[in-house]
Amino acid sequence: VILFSVLLINGSFALSTVIITQEHL
Repeated sequence: VILFSVLLINGSFALSTVIITQEHL
């Protein structure tokens, strides 16, 4: 459960980074 939560947080952070990058481009 903890591992899944960590992966979920990392996935959300990565997704946010991609969205922000695309918006800047």
